[in-house]
Amino acid sequence: MGGAAAAEKLDLTPREEALAVLTAASAKIINWTPEAPVTFEVEVLTRTDLGMSCQIDGHRVFVGCAVWLSGTTIGFVGDRGRLVLPRWFVQAQGLKIS
Repeated sequence: MGGAAAAEKLDLTPREEALAVLTAASAKIINWTPEAPVTFEVEVLTRTDLGMSCQIDGHRVFVGCAVWLSGTTIGFVGDRGRLVLPRWFVQAQGLKIS
């Protein structure tokens, strides 16, 4: 079942539906991770069609749409919540893994 169809059945707001579709699309592009993913609590600073900038451990980091993984709960400017990333991306950005 597609992201939009699943969102429709759950009676989501348009904002929640958009986030569900974005997350589903991201999961289809990168549906595997060879190592355990890393989770951060973040705030979204900016958002474009290509991704979003987030405040992660005091650093501004751009995260492309194809990078975040299933379980991410943010997606729009001002959102605060969980960002799930592949370990390789976290290491490439020089972020701390706790």
